[in-house]
Amino acid sequence: MAPTRERQEKAPSIDQRGDPDSSLAVDTPAGAAAETQAQLERYGRWLLDSLSTGVVGLDTQGRILLWTRRAGELLGVNGNVIGRRFDQLIRRSVRRRQFPGVEMLIQIARDTMANGHPSSGHEFSYGPDRERGALSVECSPVRDEDGNLWGAALFLRDVTQRRQAEAEMRQVHQMAATGYLAACIAHEIRNPLSAIKAAAQYLQHECEDNPLIAQFASIIDDESNRLTRIVTDFLIYARPQPPSRAPIALPDRLPPVPVDRDQMQQVLVNLLHNALQAMEGGGTIRIRARLRRRSKDSGIAPAVEITVEDEGPGIPPKDLEHIFTPFFTTKTKGSGLGLPICQRIVESHGGTITCENAPGAGARCRIEVPVRPAGDARHDDADPPWPVSQLDLVAAHQPRLSPGQEDRLP
Repeated sequence: MAPTRERQEKAPSIDQRGDPDSSLAVDTPAGAAAETQAQLERYGRWLLDSLSTGVVGLDTQGRILLWTRRAGELLGVNGNVIGRRFDQLIRRSVRRRQFPGVEMLIQIARDTMANGHPSSGHEFSYGPDRERGALSVECSPVRDEDGNLWGAALFLRDVTQRRQAEAEMRQVHQMAATGYLAACIAHEIRNPLSAIKAAAQYLQHECEDNPLIAQFASIIDDESNRLTRIVTDFLIYARPQPPSRAPIALPDRLPPVPVDRDQMQQVLVNLLHNALQAMEGGGTIRIRARLRRRSKDSGIAPAVEITVEDEGPGIPPKDLEHIFTPFFTTKTKGSGLGLPICQRIVESHGGTITCENAPGAGARCRIEVPVRPAGDARHDDADPPWPVSQLDLVAAHQPRLSPGQEDRLP
């Protein structure tokens, strides 16, 4: 029998750069099998490097047999580490300040290889101080088909976003519980306050001929009003209502803004109230509105920026970082809830609010509220050039207010 002609097979291959090269022919079945095996190995490597989970494979001596790209990113280790001892590499290459759980990570791998049992539920903080993340670590023994232990595999996952989402969910539940508690407290306090206020007003009317009793009754009435205001503010802060949005027209051809009219009115009234109180000697309050454009690639709609600027003494630098903290106040009769309520309302509209000292003198509060809902596909280039709208309010000399007068301000 004449020998059969050896069939020439063409198999896809991968060049040194990792690109497919269909022009390379493999002339023997053995060569085709070898090339196919090489392709599978490369594909396996690509597959591992595409995982969001970092994988480290160790033999029983603790030497590294597998190290994916993501593992290097999470631990901050670059270069070829195959064949090196895992414990030595980690101790020398990983910055302990960036990853304080170095020794614990080494011990997890050792324990798994010593007892042959998987280990999970480990979590460490990692990353720069200002950008701390959460790293979840699992370790599993690696066995062959006969059950013999060949080493261990570490799986590293960045769970920062998951932990942040869990923290936000806990905060939502805490706020719901706080809101319920606030409603109960408000109910229990308002009833006796109403009785106290009614009694004080009765005394004022019946004891007009006794100035001392009338004065004390007036103080009781004023303080009752202040406590009622604090309870109301606390209830608003603890049980925020979702905004009922409707387009609100702005002056000077500025684009309409979809906001809750009553809530945003409360924000502006609070800011104006603070500005008036800051200018005891009078001055000018400037209210400006303009369209603040955003980058087309940011995916964020343009926003209307509203600033309220006064000519008072400004905010002490040591207090700037605390002004949005609930119950923080520098006023003798303040509740410390005005700005936190403003912040909560603006953020519920998808906006931001910041306060700073204006150049020269005075304080400046800046509100940004999106013109369009998040995810709107339109870009800034589709909008005409909007002008800046400005309104100056001139406040005359403001005498120091008595407690009762202050509480009756809007």
